[in-house]
Amino acid sequence: MGANKAQLVAERFLTLEQQALLRKRLDAYYDKPTGYTAFESASRQADWWKHIVDAIKARSVGDKKVRVMEIGAGMSGFSEYLEDQGIRNLVELHAHDVTAHNLQWLRSVADYVHIGEISRIDLPDRFDIIFSTYVLEHVSNPSIHLETLWSKLSPTDDSPRGGSLFLISPRYDLIGYLCPSSRHQPPLSRLKLLLIQWEARCRTLITKKPQFLIETDPSVFHLPFFVDADAVHWVSLLDLRAWASSKRSTIRKLQSPPIRMFSKQWIIRNHATLAIEIRRS
Repeated sequence: MGANKAQLVAERFLTLEQQALLRKRLDAYYDKPTGYTAFESASRQADWWKHIVDAIKARSVGDKKVRVMEIGAGMSGFSEYLEDQGIRNLVELHAHDVTAHNLQWLRSVADYVHIGEISRIDLPDRFDIIFSTYVLEHVSNPSIHLETLWSKLSPTDDSPRGGSLFLISPRYDLIGYLCPSSRHQPPLSRLKLLLIQWEARCRTLITKKPQFLIETDPSVFHLPFFVDADAVHWVSLLDLRAWASSKRSTIRKLQSPPIRMFSKQWIIRNHATLAIEIRRS
């Protein structure tokens, strides 16, 4: 997996050896991260979390608490945000992360904490809301990850509105926009990645099946940390739509606050950010 080779492949084509090696390298990095901001300061994503607050309020009935789980919480400020909104007492908050790096912090802000690969954790019962904020791009097994989360959502039999999965992450559907984790690659390799990327997007449109592209040799293994240097899943709205359709569900795009049209921030929010709700019926 040298830096001179373009390594981008649909998840289903990854060998067990490739999967194991990528996971081992990522776990080793997260065990002793250097300059990784998610592990060093509390995060706050109020623009997107407001949609989760609305969903909590809609599901709050009587004295029964709404069961919410945050995936890949890191040093999440979500509990504090709930306090600011005056609804922390309505929520049974579960925090998950793949590493115990922030275990003490998570125990101080959540009711329950779960550490480890999400598909290998014995999670309790079902949840009304499961969400992740800028996590999906770091998941090396998105199909298994999503299936696990889906299985833990409350169906309409248990919750009048059904459980909701909220996903916020970068997306890589914009023409010519490569994931920052490929920044270490030479020009010809980046061109190859671009061709692989668009072949996969076309394949999703034609087959109606998600491709879930995985980069097996991200920049974080070669360069000092920068934002999304460790992104391994090239998230696509097309993939997520196909996956949701397979569950007989549809995607609701989350609206961001008004932004000046065609500004850089407008382009990022509307074409380079995945912000969706998928509800289980």
